Amino acid sequence: MPKKHYEWGYDGSVPEIGEHSLAKHRIIEDYVRRYIEILSANPRQSQLNLTIVDGFCGGGLYTFKNEVVPGSPLILLRTVRETEAKIKITRRKDFKINADFFFIDEALPHCNFLKNEIEHSEFKGELGKSIKIIVGQFETKATDIIRFIKNKGKAHRSLFFLDQYGWSDISLGTIRKIINELSYPEVLLTFAVDSLINYLNENLAGSRSLLSLELNRSDVQELLNRKREAGWRYLIQNELYRHIQNCTNAKHYTPFFIKSPKSGRSYWLLHLSKHVRARDEMATLHWDKQNHFVHHGKSGFHALGFDPSKDILEQFNLFDFNEINRIHSVDATTEQIPKLINDDKLWNSQGVSVEDIFSRLSNNSPVTKIIACEALIKLRKYNEVTIITKDGKPKPRANAMKWEDRIILPRQTNFLSIPKKE
Repeated sequence: MPKKHYEWGYDGSVPEIGEHSLAKHRIIEDYVRRYIEILSANPRQSQLNLTIVDGFCGGGLYTFKNEVVPGSPLILLRTVRETEAKIKITRRKDFKINADFFFIDEALPHCNFLKNEIEHSEFKGELGKSIKIIVGQFETKATDIIRFIKNKGKAHRSLFFLDQYGWSDISLGTIRKIINELSYPEVLLTFAVDSLINYLNENLAGSRSLLSLELNRSDVQELLNRKREAGWRYLIQNELYRHIQNCTNAKHYTPFFIKSPKSGRSYWLLHLSKHVRARDEMATLHWDKQNHFVHHGKSGFHALGFDPSKDILEQFNLFDFNEINRIHSVDATTEQIPKLINDDKLWNSQGVSVEDIFSRLSNNSPVTKIIACEALIKLRKYNEVTIITKDGKPKPRANAMKWEDRIILPRQTNFLSIPKKE
């Protein structure tokens, strides 16, 4: 997934990749592996239809500390094949991943370099078949790719990796089209948020690049007005979160931050999807990796909510995915869940499923299902909640929660009775 400062030359020269970008590649590799394993969990399943789109593919190779390392196209190809082979070992019947790959780059030298690499790899037989290398801009090719996915089957299982260098190469309208027209798409978008904030000024309001983000003059002026307030950068970032989610129609949305050591600027790795379980898997992966990525905000739900009565700098601290913050997240979620259920009339009267809690509250939060379930088990121990199955059977001792399990408040509850550390 290239960047404009990455160049693959006709002379065979290979660009050097930064360590933070390698961390992003590891996230992509592990997420694709988990994605396939989860969707292929049924032992009777014989195949999985999948389309993977790399919208800024680059030449497929980099150097890192004097060693040649694969770029995203080869990582994606190998991850799918290796995961398929791993699943086959566990099956009595054959299992096949019907994967199609679209590798897109607007630079002809980059596409030629990638084609040459694949021709000399174990995937050469799939060039022009399941592997399509396309010269052009993703924006102009997206409609045809969406049509291809729709014609492939009803589920529309698809992963879009859009690793743009800045913030204006992908319009929010294109992402909205992906989300609206496909049943099960997921988008992983790189977004140079600090560059956008630094770029904002009154003279550029109405420019094509800002219009691609559907920011009109009044939107830009409102963001610029924030620069007069304490913690203005965090406030602008917070408003951009909401704007992107609203404009893309992505029901589930989680931003992760990574700071480039060279530029010192932060950018987002945005995961956009229509289903809460996809969002949960991505968040879980960040906790497992504990790498270069961070989250802005606090522990627990409503991590990015803004309270004007409190110090802005205290509300938007950087949140690392480490063990200490995991404990804080469990404590915060333990405190929040009973109050959230109590304050909702429907939830309070009928109970609420684990999935419904997440669907409403997990966006912009570092909380995962594992963290929430640990909090629920703690609440059950202190008789602050009752946990039942979807059929109404009590779960007084189970340590594993299903998405369909329901949480019910007792008639009387004491929100302050639970110690934060046991």
